[in-house]
Amino acid sequence: MTKGKSKIDVILKQAKDVLRIEADGIIGVMDRLDKQFVDMVSLIHNCKGRVIMTGIGKSGIVARKIVATLNSTGTRSLFLHPVEAMHGDLGIVSLDDIVIALSNSGETDELSALIPSLKRIGCSIISFTGRADSTLGQQSDIVIDTGVAREACPLGLAPTASTTALLAVGDALAVTLIQKRDFKACDFKQFHPSGSLGQRLSLKISEIMFTGQNVPKVFEGQSMQHAIEEINRLQLGAALVVKDEDILSGIITDGDIRRYLLVSKNIYEARVEDVMIRHPKTLSPNSLASQALSIMEKNQITVLPIVNPVQKVRGILHLHDMKRIKSQFCRLSTPYKRSEGYCICMISLERAPLDSMVTDAKGPPRGLICPLVTPLKTGDLIDSSVLERLIKHVGQGADAILLGDMYWGEGLALSFSTRLELFCAALEIIQGKWPIFINITSRNSKETRMLAAHTEAFAARMDYPGSIFWLDYPIYYHSNRGLPQWYESVCHDTNIAFILGNHAKLIEHRKHPVKHKNIQTSILKKISQIEKIQGLVFSGSLKRSINYRKATYNRQDFTFYDGNELAFLKQPSSNGVVAAGANLFSQAWRTITWSCLNAYDVQQQYPDHTFQMLETAAMLREFCELYLRNPAAMLKRMLHVAGILPNARTAADTQPSTPEQNRLVEAICTRYDSY
Repeated sequence: MTKGKSKIDVILKQAKDVLRIEADGIIGVMDRLDKQFVDMVSLIHNCKGRVIMTGIGKSGIVARKIVATLNSTGTRSLFLHPVEAMHGDLGIVSLDDIVIALSNSGETDELSALIPSLKRIGCSIISFTGRADSTLGQQSDIVIDTGVAREACPLGLAPTASTTALLAVGDALAVTLIQKRDFKACDFKQFHPSGSLGQRLSLKISEIMFTGQNVPKVFEGQSMQHAIEEINRLQLGAALVVKDEDILSGIITDGDIRRYLLVSKNIYEARVEDVMIRHPKTLSPNSLASQALSIMEKNQITVLPIVNPVQKVRGILHLHDMKRIKSQFCRLSTPYKRSEGYCICMISLERAPLDSMVTDAKGPPRGLICPLVTPLKTGDLIDSSVLERLIKHVGQGADAILLGDMYWGEGLALSFSTRLELFCAALEIIQGKWPIFINITSRNSKETRMLAAHTEAFAARMDYPGSIFWLDYPIYYHSNRGLPQWYESVCHDTNIAFILGNHAKLIEHRKHPVKHKNIQTSILKKISQIEKIQGLVFSGSLKRSINYRKATYNRQDFTFYDGNELAFLKQPSSNGVVAAGANLFSQAWRTITWSCLNAYDVQQQYPDHTFQMLETAAMLREFCELYLRNPAAMLKRMLHVAGILPNARTAADTQPSTPEQNRLVEAICTRYDSY
């Protein structure tokens, strides 16, 4: 017994010694912090680029963790492997970036080789090192002394106290930046839209509760017959009992009615006070949805009255809605890294199967939507043979195909007859293999309606076997006033569901200016109540996007797509993206899209997969930034150079690419020829 106890004591003493050494190391670093740390915080706070962490070995692992912490707290960061940097990845570093190099000795060969290249770029260099007079320290603009008196390893070899000190300084940097930026919980939620933290911070009850006429209520003194009618009216399984000024008195549930019937069969003669449960569990509108779910599950109740501090009823919450929200959060757990303004999602261990997420038979597909360029012959006629080849090429990666897009498909630059010819030819080629979005937006409401009617009639005659969705940018030809009534009328005349489009810059191209370039949030809320309005392709500000999502919250089947592929690379949406680059690189775009949506079945493991994704995303971004200079014309030129299109012919009303733009296209296609 004594021998066994002595072994335990020895182990505990060794563990405590390690922790004491590491704690002393952190305290030593803390005591040496000076103005250099303040200068570092100010430099990063005012940085226009990103924070790039680099290091080798254990220091590299610590650097990755600091990157994760900075990203989750609002500082754009990425990890750059020193060796990979010298073999091409240095291209992600720009003049506006700040590089933080981690090395205890400050003499790491890989970092020493990297520093001169960083100096040539001109970016700021900060070092976390145990030796300020080292090669790394002398080459840095700011040096943070992270040296420790000794390592916890008894051999003095394995990095222990030194790596702990590095990690602690990284945390100190992140937390200091949080306070300097006034970073709040709502901001943290933005960078943790899923996962347990995101779920906990995600929604307030006021955003999801039933309110107004959708709250089943009866007054004290009323009969149980009235209460049963009210419960049946809204099918929530309960009714709230209130007194004057909507002050909560109690609640009556289906279970309470069944229990009362066991002791008395004359329930219609009873008053609500005889059956109700007094002092039910309640929450305030500002409480978190996760808190409500916890109370419901713990107390085995299905409804929860929502009241203000004086017990005045504000709404009611149902368990089934909470469960649905929770399941959606679980499906969208998408951790990601940021780099060069794009987002690389890591592999999740708990993801839904890919084939279950691509196409929902009851609604629009998720994933990659390719706005097909329109192959033309002389006279703005559709080249059907080229169209077929292009569809097969794009179909290797796209989850749906968009025809006649306003930009990429040259929408309004084509005549009515050419657009109709395009739609009919594509329907005959696709034959239901992919969902189709058809852009019917025209110069006026009459032409829009006519184009939809002719296309639908053709699809009906051929008994088209697949999914079709109308894509419509209503503000191009219709004001916000009367828009809900317009869609009620149009939806009555068609069997095909609508996906709305909102793109303020598109509206700017109208010959006659309009007051509002976006669908008003209040109007979208009304339109989204129409069953056949099933989604929105959105391009615009984050604030408007959030408002739109709130406006359509009651439609759980309402699908959002990011209409700006560059924005999607920065901050993925939860349903998908309309990406013109898929005309060129359909499989590469699919890889990026489904990694961002947490549903792409990849076998490679981190870090190799991550570096491949960084490289792919950098390429897609470079092409995107180029063809956005002259949409349709430059993209067609790229497809021609790549051998996908036999020519780069555009519609007569489309601005052609310039000789300089053609030269740039040739150069980038030559550089990425291997793709």
